[in-house]
Amino acid sequence: MRELGTIADDLPQSQRDKDAMLRYNVELADLDHRLKTHRKTLQALAALSPDYERAVQLLKRCTRLVRDALSATAQSQQILERNVVKVVQAESAIRDAPLELPKPPPHELTAVLDGAGIRLSDEAEHALRLFENEYLLQHLTPTIYQSLLGQLQEALEEGE
Repeated sequence: MRELGTIADDLPQSQRDKDAMLRYNVELADLDHRLKTHRKTLQALAALSPDYERAVQLLKRCTRLVRDALSATAQSQQILERNVVKVVQAESAIRDAPLELPKPPPHELTAVLDGAGIRLSDEAEHALRLFENEYLLQHLTPTIYQSLLGQLQEALEEGE
């Protein structure tokens, strides 16, 4: 069983080589068949019986190692395929999703209130515009004012 010894020596280094594992799988199946063919003769000879039992045990261990390596490769391949499917699905979902542009920041207090569904009378709207133009915009920078209007808009949207 010199062939079995050679395979057993090579297995630890070749564990990640799928082609080698497939080749060893075939060779081990052939060795198993040959051992089974001569089993009775080898067991009957007292001098060869212990060697036969050791060969059978080594064959089983080698076969298990090869199958484990191949199944790990198959599992890795399945995981890779599932991940590829997920990536493709995510990519198509991004491509198919409508592009949502961010809302432009509000420029007027009355627009924020109207957007929130708060209806003002003409007089109240005029008074707010006067307050906004004559007092608020005089004391706040446009950037700060837009930021405050954005915060008010968010607060009103959350309150709905």
